[in-house]
Amino acid sequence: MTDPIRVLHVDDNPEFAEMAATFLETEDDRLTVETAHSARDGLEQMADGEFDCIISDYEMPGQSGIEFLEVVRETHAELPFILYTGKGSEAVASDAISAGVTDYLQKEAGTEQYELLANRVRHAVERRRAQRARQRHLKAIETAQEGISILDEDGEFVYVNEVWGELFGYDPEELLGERWELLYRQGEVERLSNDIFPTVWETGSWRGETTGLRADGSTFAQDHTISETETGEIVCTVQDITERREREQELQQERAFIDRALGQLNDVFYVVGTDGSLRRWNDQLSKVTGYDDDEIADMHATEFFPEDEQERIAEAINETLTAGEVVIESEFLSASGERIPFELTGSRLSDSDGNLLGLIGVGRDISERREREQAVKELHSTARALIQADTSEEMANITISALRDVLEMPINAVFRHDETNDVLTPIAWTDRAETLFDDIPTFPSGEGIAWTVFETGEARVYDDVSTVPERHNPDTKARSEIILPLADHGVVVIGSTESEDFDEIDVSLAQTLTTHLTTALDNLKQRTELLEKTGRLEALYENSPDMIDILDSDGRILDVNRRFCEELGYTRNEVLGRPICEIDQSVDADEVRTLLSEFATGERQKFTGTYVRADDSTVPVEVHLLRVDLDGDDRFVAISRDITDRERRERRLRQQTTQFESFGDILSHDLRGPLNVLEGQLELARRTGGDEHFDAAERALDRLYSVIQDVADVMREGQLVNERVGIEPADVAQSCWKTLNTPSASLVVEKTHPIYADKDALARLFDNLLRNAVEHAGMDVTVRVGMSSDGFYLEDDGEGIPDDNRADVFDPGFSTKEDGTGFGMVSVQQIALAHGWDVTISESDTGGARFEFADVETA
Repeated sequence: MTDPIRVLHVDDNPEFAEMAATFLETEDDRLTVETAHSARDGLEQMADGEFDCIISDYEMPGQSGIEFLEVVRETHAELPFILYTGKGSEAVASDAISAGVTDYLQKEAGTEQYELLANRVRHAVERRRAQRARQRHLKAIETAQEGISILDEDGEFVYVNEVWGELFGYDPEELLGERWELLYRQGEVERLSNDIFPTVWETGSWRGETTGLRADGSTFAQDHTISETETGEIVCTVQDITERREREQELQQERAFIDRALGQLNDVFYVVGTDGSLRRWNDQLSKVTGYDDDEIADMHATEFFPEDEQERIAEAINETLTAGEVVIESEFLSASGERIPFELTGSRLSDSDGNLLGLIGVGRDISERREREQAVKELHSTARALIQADTSEEMANITISALRDVLEMPINAVFRHDETNDVLTPIAWTDRAETLFDDIPTFPSGEGIAWTVFETGEARVYDDVSTVPERHNPDTKARSEIILPLADHGVVVIGSTESEDFDEIDVSLAQTLTTHLTTALDNLKQRTELLEKTGRLEALYENSPDMIDILDSDGRILDVNRRFCEELGYTRNEVLGRPICEIDQSVDADEVRTLLSEFATGERQKFTGTYVRADDSTVPVEVHLLRVDLDGDDRFVAISRDITDRERRERRLRQQTTQFESFGDILSHDLRGPLNVLEGQLELARRTGGDEHFDAAERALDRLYSVIQDVADVMREGQLVNERVGIEPADVAQSCWKTLNTPSASLVVEKTHPIYADKDALARLFDNLLRNAVEHAGMDVTVRVGMSSDGFYLEDDGEGIPDDNRADVFDPGFSTKEDGTGFGMVSVQQIALAHGWDVTISESDTGGARFEFADVETA
């Protein structure tokens, strides 16, 4: 102890009091002694300051030392008080002890007494200070959450707090004076005695778990701390950790359960940190990738994927950490280099405070799904092949091949119902089926599971058919079996020598295939029945000049005639089963279904469409559609005719009609002018008698005659041409050229070949074109006539026709000459249209006008 000690010495002998103070301070430099000469003075000094110890004489005037002690005890019950008196007796000592004196010392001769007094003061103060410290500790202990007790050197409880008592089921007072062994079973007592307490005495403390014994005989797990004090006492602290142990045990069990669950999980489980390292994974990751746990711990998440996928995986990880969730398909790259398709999910992982920890996810092997997706695609191709097949045997062989090669079901067979003998007869089977069963059976009516499926129309799936009593062969080698109905056509039987070999997806895919087969057989049956019922019309149907196709109620093509294929360039198999909207581009699938659904039986409708040929060219058609009932099935017969020529004729007729409609205005204009001139000139001649007016009148008459002649020509060309014969264009052009008075002009005729044309009409056409060339290109013009790729042409070397005027050249009344009627070119176009030709205007190689006639039929 190093803290200073402040002492108040009260004695009515001032000299003795001062001397004693000096000796005390000399004995211990920690002591500071103040003196008072009466009890009253001492009380006053105590009121002014704190003292650690009081030394008082017994006999003093006013108040004795005992009376002084009694007053002090009223306010300072624990302050060390030493009665130091020269009057020693048992009576005084008894009174002092009764008043609560701390120590009693009799004054003696010599200085040794001061050393003893100093020791008594020091011990009293230290004891009091220790008691106060202990009281503070005990007060703190009483408020503690832990159970706390103190054992003396004999192992008996000298202190127990409330929590300790509650933990063990005792009132704290009950335990005081009891030994610690009361609270532990024998085995635990031996452990504490032999192991734990020796450790405490050797090292000063021990901490661990013990099992306490309650007053009611129950036990509880303790977190136990034991320490030895300087005074040899043992301080014990315990906490009931039963709940904590239970929680820890539950947590351990939960972790063990999770580990077992993750270990049993067929999917890959993983936790990826923000740095891309694997923080946790299940055994499946090692099984899939071939890496052991040590290798996985050193790998970055992207290293489990091929190089061409690593950048995409890194982006997916970043997106998950940012956006919260991602699903991606990729491929694990195993240690052996195998690429395994997986669907990978990732979800953002945070702690309870929202701090980002990484991502957690599951990877699922989608190899089988990919294979099944591929199988579904291949089944679509199989469905088309089934529709295009011509016989049930061909369809059955397509089916067994698809089951074997696409669905990996090598043991299968197709059975057809033989109506004559009422049996199910095999019509197609795989080699494995024949090898396994030696002889593919025929199922008589009412026998075996196959017949039950056929009769009920309900599929049967068996994990082990050898346990089914109604099986056809009691000694069957088959175990797993699928039997699927084909409506009234028969059944498909699929087998395996392994039990439980088919899952739900296997059954679903097999049912999809047999549904396609049933549909194809239905269509075949319908086609057959239709052909049988319409046998007498077969020749008419096949040899019809029109295209004929037969549709079902969904607009799919069930049959077509030969003309349909010839006209459009398809084979029959290429169109059977296709929607008509794939042929007729003027309608879509919804429009077809709506049209057909609104048709009444026996109703006929006519409409136009546009068919697409096999070479992607199109042809306009007129379609006559009839709805018929064939044994309760709605069928639609479409008779289509190419209306290309008709549309061309109608188009040309519209052009002619438009031109004729404009003749009235043109005639009114072109005839009115010359008539007005003629009338005016005759009036002038009558008044003046001048002959020059008759010359002008004659020119007006010539103009009228020219207009009338041109109109007559146009009207003639508006009629249908007469008989067409094979004729050389060159001969007709040269004949017309000779009638023209054109000594300076020249005609060059290339080699031509005969065309079909009306000779007189063709002559008028060339006459108009040749005169037009001379009149517009000049008297020294060179005209050239020759053959083009699909017709003939006439061109000159004049100035040509400007682009802006070409569209108007064939309009009635259009002319670039002041005295032109504008009907010459109309006549040319009418003759071309009457023959079915197209005429266009372009520029010749020499810059002149070029008239080209196309769609000309050669002789």
